[in-house]
Amino acid sequence: MSTSTDATAVALGGKTSVRWRIFFMMLLLISINYIDRASLSVAMPLIAKEFDLGPAMQGLILSSFFWTYAFMQIPGGMLADRFKPRIVIAIATIFWGGFQALAAICTSSTALLLTRLGLGAAEAPIYPAGGKLNAIWMTQNERGRGATLLDGGAPLGAALGAILITWLITALGSWRIAFVVAGVGTVLAGLLAWYYIRNNPRDHAGVNDA
Repeated sequence: MSTSTDATAVALGGKTSVRWRIFFMMLLLISINYIDRASLSVAMPLIAKEFDLGPAMQGLILSSFFWTYAFMQIPGGMLADRFKPRIVIAIATIFWGGFQALAAICTSSTALLLTRLGLGAAEAPIYPAGGKLNAIWMTQNERGRGATLLDGGAPLGAALGAILITWLITALGSWRIAFVVAGVGTVLAGLLAWYYIRNNPRDHAGVNDA
């Protein structure tokens, strides 16, 4: 349903589809989440050759993402409770896009590891904040579908991530430029989320009581 149709629905008192557009946006954000985290695995053969990384260091860098990702899950939920999901989703997306782009200027394994730690910490709040949105925006009969849209981003991003990053590296001829493009795209997605998502249906101009 388009925005103009939603405006008509608001005027006539019919149900709008804003909540579904918000959750399809969350599906997109979580897909990007998984695409960005997979990008290093795709580029690692090139990075390992450029930085002269051994298997042990490669494994350390690749696994470092999950250290901060796991550690920040509960704090991410606490942030969503305290500051509301809209700002947490937007800031998390912008920050992880920033860390994704920063990886492009790394010249050592230590710097690359630090960007991965930052990426993991920044990506962690997206699921807790999405769950908070689900509780606020969806009725009890719709929360299963809302959760499905949130969870669907993981396999979708995992399936598309390797393809998209490989294509970017091939098309641009550089893993560094590909990381910058992916990071900037993620930041733009975070700004879009801030523009459209609201913490409560009553805060959104496109929603009515129905």
